[in-house]
Amino acid sequence: MIPRSPVRSGLLLLIVSVLQLHPSHVWAQTTKSDAIEAFVQGDYQRAAEILKPITEDWLGGEIDPVSSFFMASLYMNGLGVPQDVVRACALYLRSSRGNEPLARLNMALSDALVSTLSTDQTSDCLMLSNLGFNHGFEPVTFNLESGHWVTIEMSSGGIWATVSYQGEKRENSVEIGLHPGLRFLPIEHTELQVGGLAPGKRHFIEIFTWMPDPSLSGWQLWWSLSEVVRAKLVPVFGEILITVPGSAPPATPPDLRELVSLGVNPHGMAEWSIHVGPNTGSEAIETDVERQEVETQQRVRKAADGRVDWKLTLDPERVPSLTYSDADGCGDLFVYGWSDNRTESIAVRADKAKLGLSTTPRTFELSSRRGLIDITVDVFERPRNHWNHCTDLIINDGTPQEAWRAVAGTVAFRLSAPGVRARDPNKYRVTIQIDEAEFVNASGKRIRSAHPIRLTAIAGPFGY
Repeated sequence: MIPRSPVRSGLLLLIVSVLQLHPSHVWAQTTKSDAIEAFVQGDYQRAAEILKPITEDWLGGEIDPVSSFFMASLYMNGLGVPQDVVRACALYLRSSRGNEPLARLNMALSDALVSTLSTDQTSDCLMLSNLGFNHGFEPVTFNLESGHWVTIEMSSGGIWATVSYQGEKRENSVEIGLHPGLRFLPIEHTELQVGGLAPGKRHFIEIFTWMPDPSLSGWQLWWSLSEVVRAKLVPVFGEILITVPGSAPPATPPDLRELVSLGVNPHGMAEWSIHVGPNTGSEAIETDVERQEVETQQRVRKAADGRVDWKLTLDPERVPSLTYSDADGCGDLFVYGWSDNRTESIAVRADKAKLGLSTTPRTFELSSRRGLIDITVDVFERPRNHWNHCTDLIINDGTPQEAWRAVAGTVAFRLSAPGVRARDPNKYRVTIQIDEAEFVNASGKRIRSAHPIRLTAIAGPFGY
């Protein structure tokens, strides 16, 4: 006879409680009853072998609180399995949902156990209670270059990438939804040698996960792409690649490079390509310089909009200030700018081909280039939150306005080489300076600019 230890005696008292709370649940399945009999007899290894597949396959189906209770007890006491209080906590917590007596018992056990855990252990308990134990995640470290590495781990309730760059170390949250039943494939690192306006090495992290589809009749392969930039992990793109039927994901992973790949396009820029499914295609990946420029522009524009007095009313027949704080552009080429209070705008249209504009700076007399260069200023009664330029959405809010057209002065164009936007390599940066400009309105009134007008924006045709 197996002697009764204090631990085993305590467990037997709980078993009696469980049997009283859920007798039909316990004996409904032979394998489960075999597990409980083995548990009572002290054959904990046998009990664990039966209960593990019942309790640890998180696929969103019905939770068996009885099996979860017994498996948690094994983990809690290190019986038949290595002691693991975090897994015990997760099983108690997962089977505590609802208001039935056994759920309340498991909740009480979960609460008591959590009170003894560290903050990290509690976070891991919460994560595993949602994700499950068969997630297949394996921590990994990639040495990118000298003094530059990234370690990806699962801890504290999520996936984290610790990136070290030239002595600076930073923890980055990895944007992966931790759904019940999720299964990870090995994490991959891809290095690309790129050209373009920002040549050098770029480092990408790819995470592939099998996720039960909403109907639970199959599995979706999710691809998540991020880039390591200095000490940051920057999200790039994510997509469902394929869906396969079955109660479990394929035992042999698919050839991932037949599904998706990373490479360098003819313009020397990094790009991703999806080769299967409804969303096949390729897209260039913006550079860090481009990301920072766009983020800064958005932040500055949001702050500027916050300073606008949107209730302001001015005389639309006033003399324009000819002072502009920001600009945008499109086409080959068109640039428009606007004043701080958003009651005035300027638009510059130029025929790039006929003017022979290139990276070599050019200056023209407006009076001799009519039809090839057109500069118009619009003065509004009230601030505008939308400009009818470079858009198919034309809004006429009835705001009174006055138009002025440039008839004299000089205009200088300075264009960068194309490639300032990865996703549209034909785009270039253009700076326009207008000096000693003379404008006239519909009534024939003339004014002359007392200072240079300078606009800088991104322009260029769309497409490759």
